[in-house]
Amino acid sequence: MRAIKQKKVLSIRILQILADHYQLGTVTSFFRFPQGIINTNYVIKSSRGRFVLRFYSHKKIKQINDDIELMEYLSRKGFRCPKPIGRAYRVSNLNAACFKYINGRSPKKISAGLIRKVGQCMATLHRLTAGYRFTANRPVESPAVINKFVARGTAKILKSKFNRRREFVRLIAKELGTIKLPRRVPRGAIHFDIKPENVLLDSRHRLWLIDFDPCFTGAFILDIANAITWWCVKSGKINANSANIIIPAYNKVRRLDASEKTGLNQAIKFCLLKHAFKYAYICLSDLKLAETNAYYFLNIFKKSDL
Repeated sequence: MRAIKQKKVLSIRILQILADHYQLGTVTSFFRFPQGIINTNYVIKSSRGRFVLRFYSHKKIKQINDDIELMEYLSRKGFRCPKPIGRAYRVSNLNAACFKYINGRSPKKISAGLIRKVGQCMATLHRLTAGYRFTANRPVESPAVINKFVARGTAKILKSKFNRRREFVRLIAKELGTIKLPRRVPRGAIHFDIKPENVLLDSRHRLWLIDFDPCFTGAFILDIANAITWWCVKSGKINANSANIIIPAYNKVRRLDASEKTGLNQAIKFCLLKHAFKYAYICLSDLKLAETNAYYFLNIFKKSDL
């Protein structure tokens, strides 16, 4: 998977304004994370330590504060995630939030042990957030919403030079129309972006889950299926051996009920199709990037026995 580069570069003046607001002391150095598609993240070193400043390109202050409240709740419960400092703040037409720096690293390779940790971490999150409700309206990526998104976004792709665009949008729309998820399944706050770049391992090899930007109240089965599309792919298709690691690990903390077991394959198909269309649409300004990422997931969908 190729990542799109962020282009926003902020001045030391803005960073120092935020440092003053959050009482971080004097900024002595900073650097910008190169990864990411939507938001911009800076690690700053100040006279009071290291912190992360996140700048949001699309979220309102109320929505960011909803994320912050969820992470505060999880932190109080002992869940390893970013610990917010204060509430969201607006400066120079930018919405920002501040977090304590997590001294960890992204995993270099996906091992069976790491997949097991991911399954347990995800189950712990779901156990803690069962029935959780956000106070502000926020983006939701349910099947109904994604179907509308595809209907609205198809014209943009068809007007582009996206490779085999007519075949692509026709297949996505057709297959999404066949997805049938169970209506009554356990729900709560889901992360919906549990992938290798959103986990960190600290010096004690403990797993931390970061980037709660996509989270919303939804079916846990969607979170599980989405994670499988990132952690359980081998040779261009869903790998049964990896899935047989993440699910038992999950079940040790929170057991899947009958409806979740029945609908899991349908949820995986939905997530693969969603990834394919979203990458095609969001990354369209970089045609090669859009095609590479979109067809990566669409080919997994075609090759996997779901």
